[in-house]
Amino acid sequence: MSSVEEISKIVASVQAEPKVIAKVMPSLIDKVNPAGKDAASCDLAVAALAAITDLAKTCGMASEAYLITNLYPVLLAASHKQNKIRDAAVAATNAVCSEMSPNAIESVLPHLFKAAEVGQGWQTRALALNVISTFSDHGPEQLGYCLPQVVPAVTLSMSEPKKDVSAAAYKAMTNACNVIGNRDIEHMTDKIVRSISNPEEVPEIMHALAGVTFVQSVESPALAMVVPLLIRGLRSKVTATRRQSSV
Repeated sequence: MSSVEEISKIVASVQAEPKVIAKVMPSLIDKVNPAGKDAASCDLAVAALAAITDLAKTCGMASEAYLITNLYPVLLAASHKQNKIRDAAVAATNAVCSEMSPNAIESVLPHLFKAAEVGQGWQTRALALNVISTFSDHGPEQLGYCLPQVVPAVTLSMSEPKKDVSAAAYKAMTNACNVIGNRDIEHMTDKIVRSISNPEEVPEIMHALAGVTFVQSVESPALAMVVPLLIRGLRSKVTATRRQSSV
């Protein structure tokens, strides 16, 4: 595929013969994030990203596995210097992650975590974190069981100086923790999330948590949110806070 016209025919080809996706995907991914700034390369990149968007929306069953496997390069394209490539990458990423099965959340999260790492372009990091926040609606149960991986990965971006990234991380963490499904502590979610970037609030939250009577079973989603708080409490210089954490 060396022209925009050829790329535009990909969706029709996959609809006619789903097996074609295995052959065309590598060529598409090669074009999404061009190193050059020439108009031809940029047009090919935008066309490739548009094709990925259309594949996600119209050929989900045939293309989902291939799109998820190749999501990371698409995320990187969100930090490209050309505005139209960035916009197309955002659209493609959102299409893939909104149209995929909720059961694919566990498979796509590693790509999002990698894209959100320190050192990536801030647009890519913010996009990855914003996508994670949408999973609270798209697949709350599936996201809940992934919280042990989500919490530490998102925490790293919550103190980021770039406000676009830290705000996206805060939203992702809040939305993720809202799916814990434990009525005993769900009213404390906002305070617990805030304590991640405001350690001085840990003693007060530990005092409140010590007064909670747990009726429901505490499963992994709730533990993923509470355990980091307990660890901070155990490291506190305040004796009362360490005592409450240990109890």
